[in-house]
Amino acid sequence: MLPDEDMAALQQFAQRDRISVGELVRRELKAAQERRPKRSVEEKLRAIRELAQGSAPTGDIDQMNTEIMSGYIRGWSA
Repeated sequence: MLPDEDMAALQQFAQRDRISVGELVRRELKAAQERRPKRSVEEKLRAIRELAQGSAPTGDIDQMNTEIMSGYIRGWSA
C-alpha cells in the first residue's frame, strides 16, 4: 500500500519509539484529528459577529477581575 521508502521510514520511527507500525499510525492519526478545528470558519465568524453585537456580558474589566478573584478565593476556602 505504501512505497518501500515510506514503509521503511514508518518502521524506523516505530522502532525508535519501540512500538509497532500500527500503533505509530494510530497515534499519529489521533494527533492529526486533535489538531483539526472543531468548528468551521463560518461558525467561528458567526459567534464573533454575535459577540460584537453586544450579546455577551460586559462590564468594567477591573470590576470583573475583582469578582472572578473573589470567586476563586471563596472556592479555595470552602
